[in-house]
Amino acid sequence: MTPNFLVKYKNKILHTGKYLNVIRECGRDIKYSSDQAEDLPREDLKMEVHDQLEGPKYQFEVYEHIDKAYLWSSKKLLEVIFQEGKLLERLDSMKHYFFMDRGDFFAHLLDGSEDLFEKTSEAVTREKLDSYLELAIRSSSVKSDPYKDDVGCTLNKLGISEQLFVTKVTSGKTFQGQKFDANQLNLGQHSRNMKVYESFTLTLNVSWPLSLVISKKALNKYQ
Repeated sequence: MTPNFLVKYKNKILHTGKYLNVIRECGRDIKYSSDQAEDLPREDLKMEVHDQLEGPKYQFEVYEHIDKAYLWSSKKLLEVIFQEGKLLERLDSMKHYFFMDRGDFFAHLLDGSEDLFEKTSEAVTREKLDSYLELAIRSSSVKSDPYKDDVGCTLNKLGISEQLFVTKVTSGKTFQGQKFDANQLNLGQHSRNMKVYESFTLTLNVSWPLSLVISKKALNKYQ
């Protein structure tokens, strides 16, 4: 149960704990001293709310420490994601494949496997497609991309219209007042008859903690 004088700060305390857990799982030191917050811009410390709170002096000190711990943990988490995880570089790499800003790799893929894409999904293994995709990437302008080895492919059981529907609605949400479950889609005969070009989907292996930002749900929209 949250003490009354901390009710207004419970969300900030919760988020601080989550940030610290991520930082710790990344192998970073999470020992915090209030002295470490001295390099934070003073304008970031939102103390106006303190003037509106009533209570003993020690409570105001607690509020200030919560503010500082929150700002410190969020700053360190951003360092982990942007500097160590290289988020911007990773997003730029994703643009090559999912937005086709260097789409020549896909032209190479189609040129070398046109007959393969005309087969049914059941007649082709993912491993074979992976080998064609790897060859296409290494023969194109993205061959120098440091994240190219994280790109793969799979054969989706859903057609493009079903994928768009699932992306829009997603499992567990409601559609026209009714709960929707993607597992209820009728995939039987349709999925067996799908051609490779209908079910081919790029995948991306994203490591922790970038998977918090580039999540499976986010990737589904790119795919």
